Amino acid sequence: MLGISYEAINVWVFCVAWPIFTVFLIITVFRQNRIIRNLTK
Repeated sequence: MLGISYEAINVWVFCVAWPIFTVFLIITVFRQNRIIRNLTK
């Protein structure tokens, strides 16, 4: 339907998109933690 194989979709999801999303979430958690710490002072 999309013109790409199931294996190519797996590579994109598990080797590209998932690590980028994970790093983004980790950065977001650290930023929010810093904001919360500053607000509680």
